[in-house]
Amino acid sequence: MALAGTAGVIGLLALAAWLRFGAGTEGPLPAPTAGAPSVVPTATPPAAAASPSAMPVATPSPRRGASAVDVPPTPAPAAPATPTPALSPEARLQRAEELMEKGRYAQALAEARAVLAADPTNAQAIALAQDAEAAAVVEECLRNARAALDAGDRDKALAETRRGLEVSKSDARLLALFGELVAR
Repeated sequence: MALAGTAGVIGLLALAAWLRFGAGTEGPLPAPTAGAPSVVPTATPPAAAASPSAMPVATPSPRRGASAVDVPPTPAPAAPATPTPALSPEARLQRAEELMEKGRYAQALAEARAVLAADPTNAQAIALAQDAEAAAVVEECLRNARAALDAGDRDKALAETRRGLEVSKSDARLLALFGELVAR
């Protein structure tokens, strides 16, 4: 019994390694191991996976005594979404400014980077991207410092506060937290 259990574990380890490193690649499937489960997942070729029409459609088989009313109809395919028109750099920068005001720094940074992808020398987009990155770091440091403080780790809270102050030396929230930590 122990031998069969060991073979099963080895087979599962081989399967896990194959799924982690070899799934989705073309080539032969791994050979079954003695005592391993007989169900081996198969890799779908990339071309077939990309095509929705090539996907198999499951059709429910009616139960004994079930009528056609009991079987739910298959949903109709969704209509393709119409592409949104590309925004002008000015509109993207305006949206980024609004996102910054709302504290949504990652989205503001994405908008600024979209402008920079088209025009790498846009000074307003460069400044906005730098501000968004700095604000995101400050928010992360504040969040980490407060979590460390709640966990009773004053040293980690102080380190996170100092890291935030390296980015923004005049942030009032960081300065207040730093003062509180130093006073302890």
